[in-house]
Amino acid sequence: MRPPQSLDDPASLSFADLVKQQQSASSSQTEGRGDLLLAYGSCLLRKFRDKLGDALWGVLETVYLQALEFRQDRWAMYCLQALQTRWRDSTRVKRLKGIALEAQGQWAAALCHYDSLLSQQPHDPLTRKRVIAALKNQGRVSECIQMLFL
Repeated sequence: MRPPQSLDDPASLSFADLVKQQQSASSSQTEGRGDLLLAYGSCLLRKFRDKLGDALWGVLETVYLQALEFRQDRWAMYCLQALQTRWRDSTRVKRLKGIALEAQGQWAAALCHYDSLLSQQPHDPLTRKRVIAALKNQGRVSECIQMLFL
């Protein structure tokens, strides 16, 4: 099923369609529908967690990110704990922890967390991207530029 042109009828969408619609909206700088992702994803987790199979991990990550955006701390904690339990040593999951620190405004702690990750994997481009995003959100543009050339 193709993502619809609008989200007027969310009942006709799959979760994957909602994720695609949100990504497309985010990349075009228009308002996405993270609220629908959070509502639909949390419903999937409450009612159908055991039936999601491997899709569970993508749903958990998506709900986690939307929960942070909408300040739904319980959902964020639930999703992060589930991901950490399953993927304990994953750099990706560790980055998600840093994103939570950013969402809470704990910039120094987030940067320290990312520095720790970079000390283990110095050339990880996704962690570097998070550092640049955190610096940019603090208005530290010159440090962002320096980070680009490291």
